[in-house]
Amino acid sequence: MSLTTPAWLLLAAFGILVLILHVRRRRTFEIPSIQLWRLIDSGTLSRHRIRLPSPNLLLLLQLLIVALTALALARPMFGPSTRFVHEIVVLDASGGMRSTDVAPSRFDAAVAYLAAMAAGPIRETGARMSVLLAGPRPQILAARLADPGGLHLEGLRAGDGEADWATVSRLLSSLIKDDESTRLTLVTDGANSFRLSAALPGVIVETRIVGSAAARNAALHADLRAVDAPAGKWRAEGSVAFSPGFVGSTTVTVLVQPDGSDGFLQWGSVDVAPPTGVATAPGQSTESRFTLDLDLRTPSAVVLRLPDDVGPQDNSVHFVVRPKPRVLKILQLGAVSEPLTRALKAAAEIELFAADTLPADVSAFDLVVANGIELVRHPATNVLWLGAARVAGETGGQPRGATQPTLWKTDHPLSRSIPWSAITIGPAYGFSRLQGAETIVQAGDAPLIEARTTLTGREVRLGFDLGGSNWPDQPSFPIFISNLLHWMAPDLGRTIEPRCMVGTSCVLDPRLLGAEAVLVTARSDLAGAGGAAGAPAAVLPAVPRRAGFLPRGYDAQFIPDRAGIYRLQRDGLTRFVAVNTGESEAVLPPDGSVSIAVAASLADRPPLRWWLLITLFGFLLVEGWLAGPHRTRARQSVGAAPASAACCAVGGVVACGLGHRRRTAPDAGSKPEHSNRRGSKSRGRRQPGGTLRPDRRCSRSRQGERRRPSPGHRGDRGKQPCRSRFGGCVRSRPFGGAISYSDRS
Repeated sequence: MSLTTPAWLLLAAFGILVLILHVRRRRTFEIPSIQLWRLIDSGTLSRHRIRLPSPNLLLLLQLLIVALTALALARPMFGPSTRFVHEIVVLDASGGMRSTDVAPSRFDAAVAYLAAMAAGPIRETGARMSVLLAGPRPQILAARLADPGGLHLEGLRAGDGEADWATVSRLLSSLIKDDESTRLTLVTDGANSFRLSAALPGVIVETRIVGSAAARNAALHADLRAVDAPAGKWRAEGSVAFSPGFVGSTTVTVLVQPDGSDGFLQWGSVDVAPPTGVATAPGQSTESRFTLDLDLRTPSAVVLRLPDDVGPQDNSVHFVVRPKPRVLKILQLGAVSEPLTRALKAAAEIELFAADTLPADVSAFDLVVANGIELVRHPATNVLWLGAARVAGETGGQPRGATQPTLWKTDHPLSRSIPWSAITIGPAYGFSRLQGAETIVQAGDAPLIEARTTLTGREVRLGFDLGGSNWPDQPSFPIFISNLLHWMAPDLGRTIEPRCMVGTSCVLDPRLLGAEAVLVTARSDLAGAGGAAGAPAAVLPAVPRRAGFLPRGYDAQFIPDRAGIYRLQRDGLTRFVAVNTGESEAVLPPDGSVSIAVAASLADRPPLRWWLLITLFGFLLVEGWLAGPHRTRARQSVGAAPASAACCAVGGVVACGLGHRRRTAPDAGSKPEHSNRRGSKSRGRRQPGGTLRPDRRCSRSRQGERRRPSPGHRGDRGKQPCRSRFGGCVRSRPFGGAISYSDRS
């Protein structure tokens, strides 16, 4: 347990005040005659030693009230005694956090625990708070918040990939200051804290484990290869990893959606069981391999999946296949360049079309080549400009004479394996630079080769006469054309499209930039084998359509966080993209880690000071009842201090606690105010039956204090007020009987 504001413990010093008030206790004496007062008054005032008060219930209650008040104001908390200035919480958003062994999922439980920490312990200590989401693409959710109430956790979800811990460490380094005490809490489902501890020396790293290692789970790893693609012969090979203690078998089901169909069909299945008779280390998973032959004669989306279990992130593998590579359709406008035609045919399977003018709809063509002519509008697809070709209204295009490359860029995809210094350029044309384009080769200030990405695809300009240069005769020219086609069509020449990995940038057809991406769900049940389309995936950001072009690197923005088959559609063009997860190996929790169920119980419980305040008010009620008016005689018998003294100590008002006025010492020559001798004068008035009514100047309040007589009171003519050497008062009894005397000593 630790104290947030330990200075408030000084309030416990008010317990001394309570003891003082109990030492000045009230005593009552009954004497048979007032003659004793004369004898006492003639002597000297005796000194009494200060004695500790006798133990009683009221004293104990009032001391407890003061102690509980001081402890509650000190704001005690469960946990380590060290108080941290900066609290950092790293929330694991990897695929393992999607497991449902903790309802509704491990990630949802972790988010709830984070919210409880922000509203409870972190807010109580007043520390600054930072939150980082550790997924395939780590991001900072909050940075050094002074008020944790401003933390927003809505809309967070875990992905299917592994967390990028190197990026997490780099982001954490930007949040940590060397001159402040910092604690890092990692909420995860595995042994990931060692990565952060090694990268952040000097920072206290605590781990909160979500989930159980005993969950029954099977993970699928598979690959698909073409045995004879033109004949439709394919083979799926892979393995199923079983968690420790897995009992029974599972089924690998193949679902296929042929090109042009509306849903998935069950194409085949195979049963897989854990291996028997294989010795494994405790806590380690076992693995069984499988092989499944498939007949796929048309372009299809293929899904291999397991039945649903607690780990949905590793139950499926996805592919997009075709029996033969996609054929590119290329439209040539203007004069046909023979060197270009040869290079195109050498690079890929193509279909060439020729025309004198630009057709109204060119969406069916993968590339439009414009050679030395002027077009009325910009082609809405990939385009290659040769020589003086341009769009109507574009300035420039005047011949400049022979030039030689003086500067080139080697890190562009089009420059791959190109020796630009060996190329001799013929007559060039003076064009202004394309807006947003990269200049790949230039001669002085004149661009020779430019490239950019527009909203409709790639655009490349060769601003010189191709036939007047030596480039078509160089081996680098076919390489350049191959680079150009692969830059425009990433799936060129492939029967299985490249699989995209969760958390990484997926290579897309540039004409799909800004398209709507929909995750297609493949169902394994025969009754509803159709593919169900999910909600649009929030993975493709909006494109800057007003500019007409995209900045460099913007075309690599499709970074999905969930595995599956994605359908991308834009302007009548549709493509399927297969996204998968990387292989991961489960690890045991580290020593010293705390289960989130235990930690959440500490975070969810009310602060300790609330329990202290409830107990404090209970003690106040009991003390008020014991010290109430109906128990005055009992209070006097035990010598209890007034109940208001404890209340004043609780409130911290010293003046109220010291509000009892001290009696003044009597004058040396003062006489007793009452006498039982016959004929003596008394300041009391005789009552019927031979009694004396006490002088009102000697009356006492409820708390035992003397009230002074009001001005003009009868019997107040030049007489001293009722007092004795002890500062007390005499209360008369029936005439001739006992007289009581009350005093504070």
